[in-house]
Amino acid sequence: RFVFTSSPQWNPWASAFNSRDDQRVSKTLIDKLNEWNDPRIGILAQLPQDESVKNYVGAANSLSADAANNQGFNKVSRPGTYFLKDSSPAVFYTYAEVLFIFAESAARGWITADAETLYREAITASLNQFGIIDNHIIDSYLQQEAIRFDAAHWYESIGWQKWIAYYGQGPDAFTDWRRLGYPQLIPGPDSVLGSGELPRRFFYPVTEQSLNGKQYQIAISHQGADEITTRLWFDVANKER
Repeated sequence: RFVFTSSPQWNPWASAFNSRDDQRVSKTLIDKLNEWNDPRIGILAQLPQDESVKNYVGAANSLSADAANNQGFNKVSRPGTYFLKDSSPAVFYTYAEVLFIFAESAARGWITADAETLYREAITASLNQFGIIDNHIIDSYLQQEAIRFDAAHWYESIGWQKWIAYYGQGPDAFTDWRRLGYPQLIPGPDSVLGSGELPRRFFYPVTEQSLNGKQYQIAISHQGADEITTRLWFDVANKER
């Protein structure tokens, strides 16, 4: 991890909140954390500023500015204060991520190990990372039917839990969502990409076309058009898991 200090060497997410206050936690995540009574919810999110709202509430994705304002920013949850301090660290790699990789490797039969044990250890490592160390709380969470490892659908079990553990590590979560296919995200009502479409990649920068045009053309001839909806080679729609 990279630990920031105070201004001007402060965490950029914290810095952004000093100039604008329109970022809220996704409804997809909050709904799942509420459904599973996930003890991380109070770390990943804040209760809404509107004191009449007593529970954590997520903001619907892909709303226009007007629609978001109508929904009421004060009635939905901001990111947790853990992530908004000047010195909040930028995380590159966690113990939980390592254990999820081992769990997937075991589930695929690439290594000789128990995938369920590694999966449980990975979730525990994520909980510990966010300061949840009470064994009773951890065991109660792991014992829920919805949390238990499903060997026949390991990609769903690992996909969901790894996605939650990646909170604050957006590019990593984006990659594994495409690679594992979970969670199954639903495009927002105001998406500019068309019905049922979600972003699948980033564009190449314009300089790639102007300074490296030949290789740029070779690349898109293999992977498909330089569009935000083009699926890359590791995207689950293009291959078997």
